[in-house]
Amino acid sequence: MPRISRRTENLGTENAFVVLAEVNELVRRGKDIISFCIGQPDFHTPANVQDAAVRAVREGRHGYTPSAGIVELREAAARYMGAMRGLSIRPEDVVIGGGAKPFIAYSILSTTDYGVGDEVIYPNPGFPIYESQIVANGAVPVPLHLREARNFAFDPAELEAKITKKTKLVILNSPQNPTGGILTKKDLEAIAAVLGRHPEVWIYADEIYSRLCYEGSFASIASLPGMLERTIISDGASKTWAMTGWRIGFASNPVLAPQFVRWVTNTDSCASHVSQWAAVEAINGPQDDAQ
Repeated sequence: MPRISRRTENLGTENAFVVLAEVNELVRRGKDIISFCIGQPDFHTPANVQDAAVRAVREGRHGYTPSAGIVELREAAARYMGAMRGLSIRPEDVVIGGGAKPFIAYSILSTTDYGVGDEVIYPNPGFPIYESQIVANGAVPVPLHLREARNFAFDPAELEAKITKKTKLVILNSPQNPTGGILTKKDLEAIAAVLGRHPEVWIYADEIYSRLCYEGSFASIASLPGMLERTIISDGASKTWAMTGWRIGFASNPVLAPQFVRWVTNTDSCASHVSQWAAVEAINGPQDDAQ
């Protein structure tokens, strides 16, 4: 019997999906389950977004799209991400993906080389896919511990202590999964001051929960001086508009966008055409359900 690779044997997972499969099987058997296992809203995708998807199907919009995404969604996502962060983002710097998660791998693949000791700093506790993708793509995971005493932020001095000549990428997540912690503007200014002394390091800003702030306000490191060009902004439709299963994410960076397009071509070809038109309506349409 042929064997599977060590890379696959050692590949991490996201246990929320393991539990979700078990939950769905219990539901299929008729059990009444209240599930807390996975990060998705407890309301349905807004009706106007569903209707937009139906129109797209009826109008024949269900073939391949460019790997970067349809122009209409790239334009809408650029306006949306820019408005949220006080930035001017060009549509050509935005790439649409099958959810925001693939951009974690694309960013690691685009900023590190396999097996040469390149390091990626990531928050811990944090989204488990950070570490699994760092390892799977041949980089070295360097955990940066979040401190409850700092409202689940980290000490910028600890960040600086972990940066070496091998550091290629720093992953920031705010609002954070799973702690719910938020990096305030003051936190981000301190982090930017540290990273300003290390201009060779890229930043992955995982901001998929940007609209889910119940205390304080959302801020992005990309909005700070000198940070936009080296920051990969990652956001998407899943959380804000309850579109987790529609699989639409968007990422922006003026340098890496063309590289992400090539990775999309090599992996998914493109995001779902129908879902992209639904996301256009989600961004441009009424926001009552999202708010």
